Amino acid sequence: MARPIKRRTMLWSCLSLLGAACSSVRGASKALSDQYLDLKSAVTLPLRSITHRWHALAFEAWIPPTRQTASDKLLKGILLRTSEGDSGDLKAFCLLCPHEICEVQYQTETGTVRLESGTVPDHPLLVCPCHFSVFDPMRDGEVINGPAQRGLYRFRLSTRGSNVQITHVEEQVLTLFT
Repeated sequence: MARPIKRRTMLWSCLSLLGAACSSVRGASKALSDQYLDLKSAVTLPLRSITHRWHALAFEAWIPPTRQTASDKLLKGILLRTSEGDSGDLKAFCLLCPHEICEVQYQTETGTVRLESGTVPDHPLLVCPCHFSVFDPMRDGEVINGPAQRGLYRFRLSTRGSNVQITHVEEQVLTLFT
């Protein structure tokens, strides 16, 4: 005769399975954020346009049609130099807010930006004027305030001679168009 399963054993087993499932979902969502789409054509920008820390350069990039989108999609972006020197960090972000698709603005005067933490960063931020999500370019566009559930979509770039080439965008940007 089979022994009955104790309630405590059954509960422990269910909780363990739930924990394992949550862990694999977190891992899968992280892996998804590391996938990039090819742009329709590379965007080439001159390095001499962003020579000093916090110089910014706006650009436009196109995504070709995909399974989720029937036509080309335009993305507005910003290229930033976040440190000094020729080898200074360059970062490129999509300016469409992941919350409600408003166009994010580059804000150099951060004293007027209201953060729930009460801190005032000593560097420019990217701010959505619609619902006031705030993104930190020093932390790869991570959301630091507001209703956005994720950071800004990032572009992949490389330096070639005296130019910067922007060639890919995070694949999850497609969720803005579905």
